[in-house]
Amino acid sequence: MNKKELIDNINNLESESDSSDYQLGFEKAKYWCLTLAGYLVESEAEKVAVPDYVAEWFEIHKDELEYHIWHLIIKSSEDYADYESDKTDMRYWIQYAPYHPIETLFRMKDGYTIKIKPKRWVVKNEKGYVAMENFRDFDNGRIGVKLTIVTEKAYAACWDAIDHDKADAVATLVDGSVEEA
Repeated sequence: MNKKELIDNINNLESESDSSDYQLGFEKAKYWCLTLAGYLVESEAEKVAVPDYVAEWFEIHKDELEYHIWHLIIKSSEDYADYESDKTDMRYWIQYAPYHPIETLFRMKDGYTIKIKPKRWVVKNEKGYVAMENFRDFDNGRIGVKLTIVTEKAYAACWDAIDHDKADAVATLVDGSVEEA
């Protein structure tokens, strides 16, 4: 029930007694109920933020959402090997529990926004692109990063826009430059 419906329901209430004392109490209670109802704020459902590929899928399938969610879940379990490396695939997204995918798709009916992808950066020098691998040396108790050079940009380490300074520091180490991924 929204605010307007509540106020309409209160206004439509009728006294059940002809007693003047009862009538007076009823009118006072009705007055205070309307006053309090007037202070209510309409709460707009918070819009969920989703990647662009989820929004695109939703717009295509929103009219028969339940069926299409069911179909997507079935299809994703059949084709897992086809998309396990593609993190921008709906079949991956629907199975990733931290996204709360089913709840999110239903909440999208109340509105949604599209997540803006942050700029990503790669480091390149004359030999190729820099790949990064975290390591832990249990014998010496050290944690570190191993940098190697790869020839394909797809295998290079990416740093988010907020870490442009870190990518710049790595570029200095390997005598390279930072470019957008």
